[in-house]
Amino acid sequence: MEQLTEIQWKTEYKTGIHVIDTQHERLFELYNEMVKQSHTHGILRINATIDELIKYAQHHFHYEESLMEKYQYANSADHMEEHSSFIDKVMELAVANTDGHSREHLIEFAEFLQDWLINHIMTVDRGYIDTIPTVA
Repeated sequence: MEQLTEIQWKTEYKTGIHVIDTQHERLFELYNEMVKQSHTHGILRINATIDELIKYAQHHFHYEESLMEKYQYANSADHMEEHSSFIDKVMELAVANTDGHSREHLIEFAEFLQDWLINHIMTVDRGYIDTIPTVA
């Protein structure tokens, strides 16, 4: 059976906006907590961590979107749509994981999260770096 692996926060993921970087790091921590639990705990504990991760992502998105609005980021509508699509997809995968209670669902969920987090931070979030001050 395929093992889930943790993802390490790297300096290259930083946006230079301290609060955003701290929130991104927390999302990585929650992902890694889920991975650790997949090796040692039952589905109920994993689902609680998935719920926490989703809630924290929503909190982070709300904060990030408020900065985009405050500093009039030109691509905020597209960025917000990415956030909305992410929440829709993780909710769908989380329900499948809960309903199916299968390792395959958890792996699909984890792979999606890992890919999305890294790609979103490294590409989409890079778009607002020149618009939002690093002291925001």
